[in-house]
Amino acid sequence: MIRRNTIPIENYAWTEKDAGTYFCSFFSVFGHIVLLIFLLLAPLAYVQAEEARTDDEPRIALVLQGGGALGIAHIGVIKIIEELGIPIDIVVGTSMGSIIGGLYSIGYTSADLESLVHDTNWLNLFFDNAYAFNEPIWERMDKSRYFSSFIFDRNGIKLPNSLLSDHKILSYFDILTLSESTPSNFDSFPRQFRAVAADVATGERVVLSSGSLPDAMRASMGIPGIFAPYYVDGRYLIDGGIVDNLPIDVARELGADFIIAIQLSGTSQFSDEEINRSPFAAVSSSIDILIYQNIRHQLDAADYVLHIDLDGYQAGDFLKSEEILTIGEETARSHLSDFLGVKQKILDMGRREEEGIVEKPSLAPVDLITVKGGDEGTRVKVHDQLRDLVDQNLETQSLLNFLSNLNNRGNYQSLRLSRFIQEDGRSALNLRLGEQEKKENQIMIGYSSASTYSDSINSKDIISAAFVFRGLFTSNSKFTVGFDMNAQPGLSVSFLQPLGQAFYLNLGYSASTENNIYLSNSLDQYSFQFRRSSSRLEIGFAPSPYYDFIVGYRHDTTDIEEDSEMTTVPMLTGEFNILTLDSFIFPQSGIYFNAIFNYVIPNIEESHEAKIFETSGSVVIPCFIDPVSFELEWQGGTDFSIDGDDTAVAPSGFKPSLRNRRMFPGEMYAAERTGSYVAGMSVMGKYHINWRSKDLGVPIFALLHGAMGYTFQNRDDIRHAEDYRYWNADWGMGIRLNDAFGIMLRVGMSGGFVDDATKGFVAVDIGSFGVR
Repeated sequence: MIRRNTIPIENYAWTEKDAGTYFCSFFSVFGHIVLLIFLLLAPLAYVQAEEARTDDEPRIALVLQGGGALGIAHIGVIKIIEELGIPIDIVVGTSMGSIIGGLYSIGYTSADLESLVHDTNWLNLFFDNAYAFNEPIWERMDKSRYFSSFIFDRNGIKLPNSLLSDHKILSYFDILTLSESTPSNFDSFPRQFRAVAADVATGERVVLSSGSLPDAMRASMGIPGIFAPYYVDGRYLIDGGIVDNLPIDVARELGADFIIAIQLSGTSQFSDEEINRSPFAAVSSSIDILIYQNIRHQLDAADYVLHIDLDGYQAGDFLKSEEILTIGEETARSHLSDFLGVKQKILDMGRREEEGIVEKPSLAPVDLITVKGGDEGTRVKVHDQLRDLVDQNLETQSLLNFLSNLNNRGNYQSLRLSRFIQEDGRSALNLRLGEQEKKENQIMIGYSSASTYSDSINSKDIISAAFVFRGLFTSNSKFTVGFDMNAQPGLSVSFLQPLGQAFYLNLGYSASTENNIYLSNSLDQYSFQFRRSSSRLEIGFAPSPYYDFIVGYRHDTTDIEEDSEMTTVPMLTGEFNILTLDSFIFPQSGIYFNAIFNYVIPNIEESHEAKIFETSGSVVIPCFIDPVSFELEWQGGTDFSIDGDDTAVAPSGFKPSLRNRRMFPGEMYAAERTGSYVAGMSVMGKYHINWRSKDLGVPIFALLHGAMGYTFQNRDDIRHAEDYRYWNADWGMGIRLNDAFGIMLRVGMSGGFVDDATKGFVAVDIGSFGVR
């Protein structure tokens, strides 16, 4: 009699100890809560069993339990099965068990699977952080100000139907299974395969036996709340673990004569303190008990059950995947005598020993490439790019990069890659471009905090919110109402209407009050306000997502408290922008360029003629060493005046300025910031510290930075440039949480010409400091 390594229900519970990371803990707890709700409401019904397939030799089945990251332990068991030459004819799995089982069924070896675990960046797969290069510059500039957004309609706020996106995961599954044509009969695989999912509407168990293998794996792993229900053959399916987390009976129904089942569980009880301190402990334990109930009644139907004790690990611990795999292998190796007994019993039944390892099938030569969806120009371009990849031999990482870059430039709802056999027998590779993401009404939230600690302390916090209405007045229009609060209260209203493919009209009004407060070491306080309102009418031309031209009319009013001067300025404006940065926060490649020319119209509201030109930008150059990049940034401008008494001097509040905290975070006097002629340049070296790490999804950078600038009030001052120089040098650390939110801490020295002193400073920036 084969000994079964099982665990009684009274000892069955997961632990919440040693959570690892915030992501993993949240993933596990939230998923458990949603699963509990579903389990309490959904009926546990079953679809009609499949007819067993008969065979002359005894047929051996491997059944793999679901469990999120815990399912990676299955790979270690498969390794021992291969080493011992135990034949496997049928593979049945749920959730992660269906993913491991699906790949194993088409010929992936334990070595192949172990390599995937080692090479996969799990957090990158789970989070869809694509930066959409296909959007116009004005859309991307808006995104740089707001780190979070919510969709809403007339019925209120629309919460997303899942916490995580499946875009990258589906693309990954597509690539890993390209050896199999779509649709497929899962009986035709080297090992017969079944994936188990659940119908979210009825609670029925759904056994997937044909169609798309990636779709089957994705449907089976759809943890409610974490991933959206997945549509297959007229049903919305969710994680099969809800109804059958260890589907031993499915293997028996397929005609298995001997079943090896792999059970995953933890054995630690929650302490009284843990239960009393948080409701999550009780919820998590309840979920484990409920899921175990659909496993418990099937255990006796297996011929051998290996229990893998994963105490201390959770379903969301993908960052500990290699540890979990090792535990699976060590557990199986510690029960080697059991497996030898299994093998002998199988041989006694008349089954021959596995002759070698079933190898992963290679991709058949691609005779034809088809691209569906999108416009004709896109299809032709994508076809040519995909053909180049095929000619260079298809590699997993190359295809992943290709699909990721394609999504960045198209912002598609889905990108599906599949292989199929045509009627004439030719092998075709098909890429299906899903519809582009539809623009919807949004509530956007932003935050920016800038603090400098030097001879004086200056700190400014701004909380921003904006309501974006799409198509409210006219087709494709964008109407935005924005608010700023705290240190810079303000209101902005804009209406943007696309005109054809490249042109757009922009009408806007904004008003704000900037409060600047400086606290000296002697606790003396100095403050001033800068109030500004602006009305504008602009026509833009954006023939490409990477650049645009703008001409328009502006009517601005400024009031600077320290000057007691209110100025009204009517202006004609012209502007040119280029934007290819890969991120606004610590970009690692790309270009940003801005040039703007303002012409103050004379004799309107007592204005005098003035011309103001300003430019700013940055070029980010990746170094030959992968994690290193250098950013060259500049800022400059002129009002073309000769001296301070010249009538051509720009009005107060409109002079060129070096106000740019990325370049000059240290303490600056007004005369060092603003003048009739200004020019500044900086170089920042960035080292991506965790560029090879799979354990942390947010990039961390070490920073080394230096900047120098000149500010002249008169043209003659340029001759004595060294007397009007400002500089700073600093080093620090930075974190990019997303493209509109980061944290930057720098320590350095600065020197100016007003007091001719060198000062130390600490600068802290949090939030949207990447706004250009």
